[in-house]
Amino acid sequence: MAKLQSLDPNTPMFAQFEEKTGPIVLANTFVVPKERTEAFLARFGGRRSS
Repeated sequence: MAKLQSLDPNTPMFAQFEEKTGPIVLANTFVVPKERTEAFLARFGGRRSS
């Protein structure tokens, strides 16, 4: 199950959405168990670099 979590607790993500200052960057972070890395990358469309 996906969990929304602010990267900076001092400036919550939803508070940032309310600002009228211009473009924003939305960063997705993923925690994937080591044994599922290859399957995740295959499904996500990425390549493993090493």
